[in-house]
Amino acid sequence: MIKEYRKVTNIKAEQFDNSKAMAIKYHLYHNEDTMFTDEAALKTIEGIMHVKPGDWIATGINGEHWAIRDDIFKKTYEETIPKGIIYYYNRQKKLSKYLFSQGIMDCDELASAILDVLNEDK
Repeated sequence: MIKEYRKVTNIKAEQFDNSKAMAIKYHLYHNEDTMFTDEAALKTIEGIMHVKPGDWIATGINGEHWAIRDDIFKKTYEETIPKGIIYYYNRQKKLSKYLFSQGIMDCDELASAILDVLNEDK
């Protein structure tokens, strides 16, 4: 029976711009297939892949790299929000709810409320 699966880990990805910096970073090179084109060769764990400007170079959880065509990348991946930002947002939301529930208006009350919320996590 066929089941559906989704990826559960994040990857890092960078859109290839054919720059020297990216060539150095990802150890890209030109071979006989890419010599006279704007494509570059990318060594992956599955062999050599060609990457051209606009494609994405993905980095997996073990540091491995692979190329993804732009149209496939856009259909398959979406940008994630870093955990630190989510934590900060949740703290701000919690603080806002608390302030609203307490009817806090002035600076002294605000400072006291912030300390109360921060001390709840300890």
